[in-house]
Amino acid sequence: METTKTAVNEVAASLSILDGQPETTAIGEGTSLRDELGFDSLKMVELMVALEERFAIRFEESDLDPQALDTVGDLYVLVDKYLAG
Repeated sequence: METTKTAVNEVAASLSILDGQPETTAIGEGTSLRDELGFDSLKMVELMVALEERFAIRFEESDLDPQALDTVGDLYVLVDKYLAG
């Protein structure tokens, strides 16, 4: 059974703009979205849309502050918030 963290890692890896996609197992809670995975503002929007589609959820605009989303762990918390609600 796929865990939420694994699914978030897969989405992040698939959208990473690094040369070659990183292994999902190399992505963890402390992985930086910008510095380690290469996400810029446009890719962050694509990431949020992809997460909404993957989990069949809709994020509130107030939760989409790019400054609040620095690490993959921040994504885990955000997705879990919507899956629990």
